[in-house]
Amino acid sequence: MVISRRRVSVNDPEKAVGEVLRALTSRDIDDVNVKEMMFAMGTNIKCVMMYLSIVSIGTASSATSVPADCYREAIVEGSPRIIFLHNHPSGDLEASLADLDMCEKLRSAGEILGIEALDCIVFNTDGEWRSLISGVRGKLEETYVKMRRF
Repeated sequence: MVISRRRVSVNDPEKAVGEVLRALTSRDIDDVNVKEMMFAMGTNIKCVMMYLSIVSIGTASSATSVPADCYREAIVEGSPRIIFLHNHPSGDLEASLADLDMCEKLRSAGEILGIEALDCIVFNTDGEWRSLISGVRGKLEETYVKMRRF
């Protein structure tokens, strides 16, 4: 499900995470506080976002996705690059083995499809994020979603 088509530069992980949180807030999507969600962000060659979609909504501790679902919108839209993001409702940015395995599968699928997977990012609703490819971490200056504990 496409949730944003804003044309905005997402040339670093912080901007990509900020755009996901902005889109979730503007659409009043609360599942991000209690369930893992997988997002795909297609960009043009200059890293300007073409679309942001929710690929899957999982449970409190996992979001199962397959590469076909993750790349579907990129193929339809003709997006040459893609960024994958998923939240950890627990707030913990450590990647599980399943997270790392999925990132590798998505990168391999992108090579076959000719769509460059720029990054796989884990984030939380406090605005903290971690790139699974580079290992770089950061925190947004402005938090777009207030963390709610149920």
